[in-house]
Amino acid sequence: FYSPHKSFLVNIGNIREIDRKNMEIIFYEDHRCPISRLKMRKLRDILEKKSQK
Repeated sequence: FYSPHKSFLVNIGNIREIDRKNMEIIFYEDHRCPISRLKMRKLRDILEKKSQK
């Protein structure tokens, strides 16, 4: 789990993509939640490490 914004806690396994232009996380069922600019890089690093496993 990861907190991309102060009001959200998300399951990293359900993330489909990250929309950098709109600063949103998009999930498989087209749900969306905001992500703060400061946490964007950290989430990208986490997803890259996960994809390498």
